[in-house]
Parts: sequence; structure tokens; C-alpha cells
Amino acid sequence: NGPYLLTYMVELPLTADRVSAAEGLFEGKFKACDFKVIDASEFLVASNRTRALRPVLEVEFARSATGCGATQQVIGDALAGFDAAYAVLNGWAEERLDESRILRRALTGSRDPS
Repeated sequence: NGPYLLTYMVELPLTADRVSAAEGLFEGKFKACDFKVIDASEFLVASNRTRALRPVLEVEFARSATGCGATQQVIGDALAGFDAAYAVLNGWAEERLDESRILRRALTGSRDPS
């Protein structure tokens, strides 16, 4: 809802051994103002990644979109549900990582220690 669009892209390499090895990019658009934040939260567990990323998004959104009239209320509304959505994304990435491990074991015929 509202005049904003927020997207998150995650790329999990097939050779990844942990979800935090994924490369993430958060893009936002508010009216004519755009911003991007790279998810540089590697090595943090999922719940800590959420706590680390959200304030960065809030600051970048405010910095980039203030000229377009973004208030703290708009930023709060735009990021409503972010924590839950990010948790779902991390769960999805964990499932893909598990699938990747199974495929690597099948292809190599060896045991994957992870």
C-alpha cells in the first residue's frame, strides 16, 4: 500500500555452505526517489541479520526519499512486515541450501560434511 515499491533480491551460489554467503540487494522506490542497499550481513545468524539490516534500510530510505516527501510514518509503513518477510526469505534460502547439499552429494558420490 502507498506510493512505494520495495524489492529484495537474493542470490545463493550453488557452492554456498551457509545462507549468509548469499548476496542480497534491497531496492526501494518512493515516488521519483530510488535507493539501493546491499545486504552485507554475512556471518550473522538470520535473526541478527534482520536486526542489522532494518536500521540500514530505514536510514537509506530516509536519506534517499526525504526529497520526495518520505516521512518517518511513510518509512515505517513501507517497512511494516519486513521482519517477518525477511524471516520467510531466510527459511526459503535454508531450504535451497539443503537441496544444494543433497545434489552435491549425489553428483560427487561423497559425503558433504555440512
